[in-house]
Amino acid sequence: MAVNAGPFIVVDHARLAVSILFFVNGAVLASWLPHIPAVKARLTSGDGQLGLVLLAMAGGALVALPAAGWLIGRLGSRALSSAAAIALCLAMPLPVLSPSLPALVATLAVLGACNGLLDVSMNAQAAVVEQRRGRSIMSSFHALFSLGGVAGALMASGAMSLGLDDRAHVGLAALVALAAVGLALPGLVPATPTPDATAPALARPSRVLLALGVLALLGLLAEGAMADWSAVYLHDTLGASPALAAMGFAAFSLAMAVGRTGGDVLVDLLGPRRVLRVSAAVAALGLAAALLVGQPAVGVVG
Repeated sequence: MAVNAGPFIVVDHARLAVSILFFVNGAVLASWLPHIPAVKARLTSGDGQLGLVLLAMAGGALVALPAAGWLIGRLGSRALSSAAAIALCLAMPLPVLSPSLPALVATLAVLGACNGLLDVSMNAQAAVVEQRRGRSIMSSFHALFSLGGVAGALMASGAMSLGLDDRAHVGLAALVALAAVGLALPGLVPATPTPDATAPALARPSRVLLALGVLALLGLLAEGAMADWSAVYLHDTLGASPALAAMGFAAFSLAMAVGRTGGDVLVDLLGPRRVLRVSAAVAALGLAAALLVGQPAVGVVG
């Protein structure tokens, strides 16, 4: 019993550490997103310019994502997860603190790059933990990301309801996130770097990988629309208060957490294709209801 107990204890500590990273990642992003309407009013001229500005975050992630795999091969996923998590917490307040439009673009690019590096490296850590557990637990990690989004959005909504200054809120949120990351870092799985001088940083994907990439793109288009535009839509178009507008992303994250919590079981029972088709149809109906009915409460539910 003593011989077998050790590895399970290590895996449990590692699972907790990786779970904290997923939760913090969701909470950090959700702490910034409700402030988009205020940043839009202060620094941009309207929805069109805001849309272009928000592309900077996607651009930063696009640059960082291919580099992440290369860095993991040379540094290991533990080192990259640690550095990226700390950097993401430090970068989160920067868009709210930006004094000008160029500064906003630059800080969003940095935030997107940090998020992209953390996304890949913490998923690499999660894959190691899942392999050691010997059963599917990946969906539960992603559920914690969504629960972190709920926590971050609720914290932002509460801060707005209390009249807390935007800068004070993001500063406090960054400190709390850094403290949580500090607790997680010692428990991450040691990962041996596997440098390969002949391996390219970029490679042409196979047809199967390309198809999966297209599906991921479509899913992230919807998720990105909720993240970047739900607060703006509820506040500017439907006339919701800032606190209620922040609840839009909280509701989205909570529903996504519920779906991800049961995702592993549903895939095992029904198969990935059926789950993909049904969940895509439900997502489309929810988005259509949020856009067509035109009521704040329905928008949050949708």
